Amino acid sequence: MEGICLRYRLGPSDIVRAVEVHQRRRFGATTLLAWAVSLAALGVVLERDAAPAALVWACYLLSGLAALAGLGCPLAAAWRWHRQRRLFAPTRLTVGAQGISVQGGPASGEHAWSGFERYAVLPQLFMLYRGPEEFVLVPKRAFGSVADLERFRSALRQKLGAPFLGADSR
Repeated sequence: MEGICLRYRLGPSDIVRAVEVHQRRRFGATTLLAWAVSLAALGVVLERDAAPAALVWACYLLSGLAALAGLGCPLAAAWRWHRQRRLFAPTRLTVGAQGISVQGGPASGEHAWSGFERYAVLPQLFMLYRGPEEFVLVPKRAFGSVADLERFRSALRQKLGAPFLGADSR
């Protein structure tokens, strides 16, 4: 497990993917889009039952607002994060027996394995959660070899258990 040293820069697509996954966990885009569909259906039912026009249009308006919010949540969060230039700073991550060390980027510092609650595996990156709203992103493209990627995956499984989200795929 020791001896893995990565150098990378996060890109905007990394941030968007991470935010989409993170928002999906909470009251996020999926919930808002479900509300949008429900309100639109309610509007149709009210219109068919000859309800007052103001009530029908209120349902349609709220449906549209919920849809816009649902589609805009991940993009707005990614835009806010994008404004933090430190996200895109060159990052050096070193994996050790006690934890990981991050130099540069938004999560700089020494992070003990016990400080991580869980992790997620996405097709392009790993998300290591330090709390409900704080995570360290590690892009898979940063690994110099498949062996290093497998050693990192093995270290995560050994120290944190199975991933809570995402297929543990290559």
